[in-house]
Amino acid sequence: MNDQNRFVVSALKFRPQTFAEVTGQDHITHTLRNAVRRDRLANAYLFSGPRGVGKTSTARILAKAINCESPADGEPCNECQSCRSITGGRALDVIELDAASNRGIDEARDLRENVRFPPTMCRFKVYIIDEAHQLTKDAFNALLKTLEEPPPHAKFILATTEADKMLDTILSRCQQYRFRPLSLEQTVANLRKCLRSEEGSRIPEAIREKVLYLIARTSEGGMRDAQSLFDQVASLADESLTLEEVELLLGGVRFDTLSEIAESIRTRNVLRALDLIHEAHHRGQDMAHLVKDLLWHFRNLMVARSAPDHPDLLGLPQEESRQLAEQGARFALEDLLQGIDILFEAERRLRSTGSPRAVCEAVVIKLAKMPTTVEIEALLGGGGIPNRPVAPLPEESRARVGPPAPMKIAPLPETVGPPNDLENASARLSSTPPDPAVPKVAIRMDEEPEKDLIDTLGEQWATFCHHVSDRDIRYGGYLGDAAPIAYSDGVLELALPNDLEYHISQLGSRKAREVLKAVLWEHFGVRAEVSIRGVARAELPRVQLAVVETPPPASAPVFSADEVTEAEPAVKTLLEQFDGVILEIRNNPNR
Repeated sequence: MNDQNRFVVSALKFRPQTFAEVTGQDHITHTLRNAVRRDRLANAYLFSGPRGVGKTSTARILAKAINCESPADGEPCNECQSCRSITGGRALDVIELDAASNRGIDEARDLRENVRFPPTMCRFKVYIIDEAHQLTKDAFNALLKTLEEPPPHAKFILATTEADKMLDTILSRCQQYRFRPLSLEQTVANLRKCLRSEEGSRIPEAIREKVLYLIARTSEGGMRDAQSLFDQVASLADESLTLEEVELLLGGVRFDTLSEIAESIRTRNVLRALDLIHEAHHRGQDMAHLVKDLLWHFRNLMVARSAPDHPDLLGLPQEESRQLAEQGARFALEDLLQGIDILFEAERRLRSTGSPRAVCEAVVIKLAKMPTTVEIEALLGGGGIPNRPVAPLPEESRARVGPPAPMKIAPLPETVGPPNDLENASARLSSTPPDPAVPKVAIRMDEEPEKDLIDTLGEQWATFCHHVSDRDIRYGGYLGDAAPIAYSDGVLELALPNDLEYHISQLGSRKAREVLKAVLWEHFGVRAEVSIRGVARAELPRVQLAVVETPPPASAPVFSADEVTEAEPAVKTLLEQFDGVILEIRNNPNR
């Protein structure tokens, strides 16, 4: 076969030959081009990032640029002998090594010996080490000195998909460049170039765009993967090619199929959802891939629901973005977030199960049956009621239960009187067992909820310190110099004088913060994280350091169910909406 007619895979045919042709890595190519133009070249470079995003291609372009006989603005000319020999893989001075098969200390020693010899034709001898993280620790150590102080004629370019496995001593000797995955639009734009080829022209024009987006989504940001998938589709393509055939070949799920499954979940149509899963399985669809694509679809619905005016965040064709916006508007945002959590858990299970179809069917049923989220304000206002109302109590049960009787409430202890009544008050307190769910210190409520906890802690600081000392006497002692200063978004901030650095470090430890959190919950009924910081002594607020006995609330009156519903319209609304009855009434000790 003539070489001109020989098939060349798209990944090689459309491989970038200049920095400008590298897609989606402008932050890297711009820096490297400037370094070449200004002759500010490092001894060693480390290119890291996902597979198929241009690391090795960029390394070759850099090798051409620094050896080019007539570079233009930092770009290789691709016309001189040096550029053509490197492009053709014939340059003796550009050595590409696969670390997976040359990973031992013997290969590293050979490289260290050979690097001393000057280049034969080019200006620099360039070593490109692919998958560098697979080098052994001994091989890395053998290269340390060479990477730090190579001969003037040698440059090293390391490429890896797992930079976290590289030794810190290697990382510190390299200029690091992190390649990012390509966006959906960038991948599709590159695939459109492949369409101009003879193979691409065989894909029916009516479905070309949808095929490109399906390939781009399946490739997950890797251009090489996308081009390989394109070659597969082009081999299958003829005038009768359908999206179903492409879907089966690639393993990805079409947008229409995902939309229909999502709609079945929204309408609680379990039978239809299972039918769609069965059809996908019958076509040979990978169930794990279906769950992954459904998670991707729910993510898009979440974005479309949250930012309907920014379809660019989806990176999809205009028609699909419009359909996602319409479907997302029919979902509650909380339901989408709950669905994403369920799909994340299903993905985790798929890694360790031998029955992916069962997992897929179970997650679809779970999504269809998950409780509908409703805002309590909307519920009390008469709107936003769930699609599946709570079933009313059966008539026979109503007859057996009967009308709600007035509930007798065990009165709370009376107010403690003068000191001579303390003995009687103690007896009354011991007669009523405390409810473990109710905090022992009541939070004082006022017009500014964010300050409630701060005010209460300020008045009860000595009590708080005492409870902390019961758990760890060190931390209780350190708190004697501290004070609460802020509480917001579930985080309580405590301050100490700046000069007490040891106290700050001890209370800021994980163990100390766990003790403080436990005391806040057990004795104040507040779940909060705790942060510690230092302030000037003049800025530290005053706190009550003497233990103040808080008198228990006065005895509570007994209310009937009818009196409660008349006094509390919100309770009456809830009972009517859910056809409920009051079974028990308890007093709130914090009121």
